[in-house]
Amino acid sequence: MKKPDNPFLISGYHSPPYFCNRNDEVKHLEESLLNGRNITLFSPRRLGKTGLIHHFFYRIREKKINSVYVDIFGTENLSQFIRQFANAAIRSIAVNKEKFIEKAMKFFGSIRPQFSFNERSGMPEMTFALQSDREKGKTLDDIFDFLESQRQPNVIAFDEFQQINEYPEKNTEKLLRSSIQQLKNSQFLFSGSQRHLLLSMFSDAKRAFYQSTGFLSLKKLNRTEYFNFISIHFKKDRQIIEPEAVDFILDWTKGYTFYTQDICNKIFLSHYKKITIAEVKKAIQEIFYEREVIYYNYRKILPEQQYRLLKAIAAEDIVTEPTGQNFINKHGLGNPSTVRKSLKALMEKELIYDSSLNENASYEVYDVFLEKWLVFMEQNNGR
Repeated sequence: MKKPDNPFLISGYHSPPYFCNRNDEVKHLEESLLNGRNITLFSPRRLGKTGLIHHFFYRIREKKINSVYVDIFGTENLSQFIRQFANAAIRSIAVNKEKFIEKAMKFFGSIRPQFSFNERSGMPEMTFALQSDREKGKTLDDIFDFLESQRQPNVIAFDEFQQINEYPEKNTEKLLRSSIQQLKNSQFLFSGSQRHLLLSMFSDAKRAFYQSTGFLSLKKLNRTEYFNFISIHFKKDRQIIEPEAVDFILDWTKGYTFYTQDICNKIFLSHYKKITIAEVKKAIQEIFYEREVIYYNYRKILPEQQYRLLKAIAAEDIVTEPTGQNFINKHGLGNPSTVRKSLKALMEKELIYDSSLNENASYEVYDVFLEKWLVFMEQNNGR
């Protein structure tokens, strides 16, 4: 496998040297999934959830276990879910394009799939039309039968699993649960970024997946481990990053993996001999410049009250009492009723989220770069 040009990956997964720690989480996944226990993994976005899944899959390959990763974030209905699942299942077994098509035609020939090639990955993909509920159920069973027929056991990951709540087919949970219960050669890793939705799916006695999995909540990386990871990779390129600069990065990004990687990736491109806080701030300004067209647009598309609340939460970093009079008066937000409506709207748009792990809500801006940009603009332009 070719070494990446930049060790600070901001998309995809390469290999263990370019992945920081998560040893405890990997051990937890192995002990559960390799011993017949399904797991539900949840964390806010940009914390490294998907990277952890791929790192775990990398680790279990040596144990002769087949891994199937299915990202359903962009799916809108059961048919799209099935297409994503079918492609992931075939791709996990087929070693090349010809084998992919051969296996797909063997197992899905009855639905007459059409083949194309993904422009980004070059991988083959199949599309097919599913009209009736019977066709959907039959094709879903075919995928599971195909995976169950393999000699190796399977670990199947459905990423952003809460998305099925949005499907018009309200029987999706029951359909999947019914199929999964019959399997003997497959374990499941359900993951997602909307904790309250996932918890409801797996802890509500009225739901199909009630008490069918264990839970794993992903925390931020150990700071010392991440500090060393950053320093070592710069040193390998003969770049020296000052300890104060690493601390500044980890404080500024609040330890979120994506934002930390993005800043380090940007700095690494410049090949400085010595990296101080000044070089870090320069990289941040460049990132702001790249994203400001998107961030400026929020002022146009959000109602004034929502935008003002978004700025207020960014200014405070974490808000535990958004309808409290002190917070409202400090930021000129009107009245509690207006704040509650704006809060709900921003949550639905996933611009803010509840970062608490208990019943006492703690609201933060979802995108750390957006949060810091809002604060920067307020401090420098009075806007």
